[in-house]
Amino acid sequence: MVLTFLADFTKRSKDLWDKKKFQFNKTLELNVDKKNAISWKGKHVLKGSDGPDSKITLKQKEAGLGSLEVEWAVPVKNSQPKFTLKTAELGVEEVKLCVEGADKGNMQVTYAADQWAARANCKYADEKLLVDTEASFAYDKVTFGVQGVFDSTENSLTGYNVGVRLDQDGDRTYALRSQDKFNKLQVAFYYNVSKEAEIGTQIDVDMAKGQIGITAGGSYSLDDASKVRYSLTSKADLSLAYEYKFSDRVQGFVGTQYSLTQNALSGPVGYKLCFDC
Repeated sequence: MVLTFLADFTKRSKDLWDKKKFQFNKTLELNVDKKNAISWKGKHVLKGSDGPDSKITLKQKEAGLGSLEVEWAVPVKNSQPKFTLKTAELGVEEVKLCVEGADKGNMQVTYAADQWAARANCKYADEKLLVDTEASFAYDKVTFGVQGVFDSTENSLTGYNVGVRLDQDGDRTYALRSQDKFNKLQVAFYYNVSKEAEIGTQIDVDMAKGQIGITAGGSYSLDDASKVRYSLTSKADLSLAYEYKFSDRVQGFVGTQYSLTQNALSGPVGYKLCFDC
């Protein structure tokens, strides 16, 4: 099992208020043959008065080889296809290659042992090559993580951070990590209260500016078909979302944002329909 890397130390709590779970705009999503070797997904998004944002994704999985994913933005003539290749058959945990056109892409290699894991992500864009490396070390219930970013063009270290994560049990996680070369700190807590409910909190400290931000959120399953999500920031912005499973193949989502200081909606009411075929 791959250890949690530094970039994901706060993921359990951060996922509770991820924008993708609250801001839907006007979205229609179609998933076809998700369980088959060859599957595809279509997504059409309307954002206010902006033009539509549409994507088509084709995925092929081959046992013993890996998977290939190709993503096209619509209209195709104005965009570059995105190719993503994953495999675990090269003697390491995973190799991931992503190419977007001729001038942008990345290759990520992950290696894992029982008590430690390492990952290197080589990113090429705008004629620059960045090497983002991470390593994690586990001791009992504690995981230590380090990260460094090297700019090969300027031959300099452009980022370095450390963190520690405690998984008290399968339901509770505490994490402390630095960002922006130790200029920022994140303290996060996640608790899976029960089968129906989960909560989390994150404190962001900007030491250079002397600012502190707090975000809290969670979700609650009303029954087997419906779920409510919520999050609240220290700026009094309340995000709400409701999910409903009409059947095994159809899901609906509604979300919005409300400002408690202005006592008014601070974002549009968005919705999403998802069909699995």
